[in-house]
Amino acid sequence: MLNKIIYFFFLILGLCTLQSAFVGGLPSILPGLNVIIIALIFILALKDFEDAAILALGAGIVEDIYSFSPFGLHVISFFLTLLAINFLYVSFFTNRSLYSFAALAASGSLAYIILEKIAALTAYYFSGQTVNFPGWEFASSAFSAVILNVMLAAAVFYSINFISHKFKPVFLLRKR
Repeated sequence: MLNKIIYFFFLILGLCTLQSAFVGGLPSILPGLNVIIIALIFILALKDFEDAAILALGAGIVEDIYSFSPFGLHVISFFLTLLAINFLYVSFFTNRSLYSFAALAASGSLAYIILEKIAALTAYYFSGQTVNFPGWEFASSAFSAVILNVMLAAAVFYSINFISHKFKPVFLLRKR
């Protein structure tokens, strides 16, 4: 139990540091990468929902501490995204192929972006601040973030498959 606590402490700290300090400082569209969402997807697929929930809640709390958003926004967004990813993984994408992980990365990234924007708009509305609804710029940045996260998920997929062979690296097998 102590090993699991230490493992998750350093995993959450490392992922949040990577997300906030490194990815957030990248130029152009690259800050759209979300390593925490990709880690949630792979932990959900390789381990179980409980470990992914610990990561979602812990990373949400750490991200909330270091952001200027209303507190709880990242916790809610990460946890609801995890629920959506888990539903899709259990119901539709049951195999461990690249198609499944690409679809989970795309849907998870899009769900996180939309949930985070809805939660932020709701918090700003109830606090009496001016609410600016998203436009085309939001849509284009969300689209580029989804594409980048799918590419990151594919790279992680092939890296893990090279090491462990737990996944199905091909989309469809052709019989001869």
